[in-house]
Amino acid sequence: MKRVTYFLFLIFLAVFFQSCEPTVIKVACVGDSITEGYGLTDKANEAYPAIIARELGKKYRVLNFGQSGTTLLKKGDRPYWNNIAFKNVLAYEPDIIIIQLGTNDSKQQNIPSYPGEFIDDLRAMVDSFRLLPSRPDIYLCKPVPSFPNEYNINDSVLMADVVPAIEQVATEQSCKIIDLHTTFVDRMNLFPDGVHPGKEGAVELAEYIASSIKK
Repeated sequence: MKRVTYFLFLIFLAVFFQSCEPTVIKVACVGDSITEGYGLTDKANEAYPAIIARELGKKYRVLNFGQSGTTLLKKGDRPYWNNIAFKNVLAYEPDIIIIQLGTNDSKQQNIPSYPGEFIDDLRAMVDSFRLLPSRPDIYLCKPVPSFPNEYNINDSVLMADVVPAIEQVATEQSCKIIDLHTTFVDRMNLFPDGVHPGKEGAVELAEYIASSIKK
């Protein structure tokens, strides 16, 4: 009888201490090369998701699921849907998902070649994440503005197609918007190649996104 009581006591202690452990909020940063940290010397520490992790503190676990060149468009030249990163996001079951896709979609071979399909694919991606058991809060980022660049990123397409689609889907599906386009439209100095934030730009991006999550 004493042995049974002892084991029950151990089980009680295990449950008690487990309940006392702080809950970690899991954050997934979904995106392209801007999220991945293209052009930065130390992506692991300088890309904006890493800085967001430091801004939010120990209560949060922030992972970078950025993949260079990817599109939200399923028929795009490098769909995020087909990348292992997409499966990894689903497996992670985050509590918060920050989506910053659409920049590569502005290339001629993407949205201009498949008009009207971006918004349907955005709805589908949000739906995919909504079905997760973690029931994540989803933040849709209006992409950072593009300035003269050699990557064929077209800011006019971002403004005419990507931004309105994000606004509409956010309204339809009760997602939160982080407006990186308007916020950085006059900050060309933060984007050395016209598309990707440099070290200072990544810091400012992270601070702005983190402040939106804290609200």
